[in-house]
Amino acid sequence: MPIEHKMLVEKKMNAKDFSIPELRNACAKYALSQIEKQKEQFKKLSMLTDFKEIYVTLDKKFEAQQLRLFKKMIFDGLIYKDLKPIYWSPSSQSALAEAEVEYADHISPSLFVSFKIVFGNKIIQENENLIIW
Repeated sequence: MPIEHKMLVEKKMNAKDFSIPELRNACAKYALSQIEKQKEQFKKLSMLTDFKEIYVTLDKKFEAQQLRLFKKMIFDGLIYKDLKPIYWSPSSQSALAEAEVEYADHISPSLFVSFKIVFGNKIIQENENLIIW
């Protein structure tokens, strides 16, 4: 995760140096410090907004609302379990979003062949062609 990775790089530490609650608290503290920096930058740009009422994803009220919404989605049948790959970044030790995955361009040689139908039937008429790839 970007916040966790950035915090660990700045502190020159490893995630294994923290207990889970310590890591979460350190990341939250780092995230809040970055929010304050961003607010100061926005003020310098003369942005017109109420800086006391900002949207912060680690706000407990926001988290609770997200959980209520997720519960509703489950009861509405919108959440399901399926199989799909999870792309992993070894450098950040984090899962990647599909938008972050870049694929190398690859050209595969292909061949298209047309076959004339010699004996037709009710579905495919005689003298028509089938193309295979």
